Amino acid sequence: MEGGVSGGAAGNRRRAGGAEKRRTWQHFVNPLLRLLQLAANVCAFVVMLTSGQGLSWRNYSAFRYLVAATVISGFWAGVMLLADCGLCMGGRTVHSLGYKYFVVIGDYIATIMSLTGGAAAAGVTTFNDKGSIPLQQAPCEGVTPFGSYCARTKAAVACSIIAAAFFIPSLVLDVWNIGAEYYQATF
Repeated sequence: MEGGVSGGAAGNRRRAGGAEKRRTWQHFVNPLLRLLQLAANVCAFVVMLTSGQGLSWRNYSAFRYLVAATVISGFWAGVMLLADCGLCMGGRTVHSLGYKYFVVIGDYIATIMSLTGGAAAAGVTTFNDKGSIPLQQAPCEGVTPFGSYCARTKAAVACSIIAAAFFIPSLVLDVWNIGAEYYQATF
């Protein structure tokens, strides 16, 4: 073939570290997971900030950590939602291993922060229900279950752990993408 490209391989090439235009199921799953992560983190944050009838989240360091963890992991989920939506709209797939490693590390940190924030706050809500010292009345003992500070902190803990549960599939998919990229590069 003179002056042309031999075969159809030239149209299928991709640049190293560039973006390839191809839509996969991950273009739709990743933004959905990011949206669920963001929603769960925003829910936990809002519930913690609005629960202040006498007691406040500022009174307990575990609740302060939960608020900080939801802010950080919510920010990460929001930024990655924008990035994933941009890739989805353009139908592009990023092949830069540096970008993929950055996303995996960010997802790992956000997962750990959401999970540890929820676990620490769950411990405090348990102490608030049962009382940390024997024969001492707990702050949540004998209060109504709906609309109380204790019910709201339990809801925030649940939302934080749900956010961590939505981060885990994202993390697994990102690690899978790195493995797939490495596998393609070796053969």
